[in-house]
Amino acid sequence: MATLASFTIGSLSMALLAALVVVECSFTAALQQTFSVTGESGAIELPHDAFIPWEKDANFTLRGASDEQGQIVTVPGTDEYQLMIEHFADALQGHAQLAISPGDSVNQMHILDALRRVRVKWRS
Repeated sequence: MATLASFTIGSLSMALLAALVVVECSFTAALQQTFSVTGESGAIELPHDAFIPWEKDANFTLRGASDEQGQIVTVPGTDEYQLMIEHFADALQGHAQLAISPGDSVNQMHILDALRRVRVKWRS
């Protein structure tokens, strides 16, 4: 794979590699929230409602590289928003460490900014 860009954020060094990636997102298009990751060893496929917080069980398909049919994996349902608020409240009260530090959040913003710069450079 060819390196499209490399950059350092704090102690994290990253390289963006040429690969097939398709990202679609819109606030105006019809509701569509599917997600799949495919690699040499197999694929993970999440259905349309995988990211909508429900208290019902969530399913995803785990498929090996040569499998036509994948294995359906079930994750017990929960209200993700409630869990996030409870975790944040516990951290504020000193009962838990934040699962994602403020520094990690800032680094994520830097990564998104770097991806945008690469996209703009690549398109011109």
